[in-house]
Amino acid sequence: MPSRFEPCGLTQLYALRYGAVPVVSRVGGLADTIIDANAAALSAGCATGFVFEPNGSKAIIEIMQRVCDVFSDNALWSQLQRNGSLQDVSWQRPAAQYAALFRKLVTKYRPEEAEVLPFHGRALSRQRIIARCPPYNGGPDRSVSC
Repeated sequence: MPSRFEPCGLTQLYALRYGAVPVVSRVGGLADTIIDANAAALSAGCATGFVFEPNGSKAIIEIMQRVCDVFSDNALWSQLQRNGSLQDVSWQRPAAQYAALFRKLVTKYRPEEAEVLPFHGRALSRQRIIARCPPYNGGPDRSVSC
């Protein structure tokens, strides 16, 4: 996935999920989500794909040579596929972190007005109220849900 700008990117996440080893340029979300299959990451068993830079034909040729070298080792390639498919790219962890930050901010800035309710980090298919704020300056009742 050669790219000059990629704020997030979903294609590499789909690739990880389904065992396709992604080859990405080192930009934005591509660089954030793929652990390069360099010697250290391969020996540690945490590599999930291939990352190249700068974005140009020479770098793509070099990275594809690395891809071919790893692909020729069936055990190593299978490990890369397994590592990628086991990556947690769900919203569970980020949602729980957001709820914790929100809870901290509400408690810090409006402790006398906010009743903070627990958030258990369960699947977001069910709406959970994480804070209920009473009316402020005569405004409507406000609830924040996720």
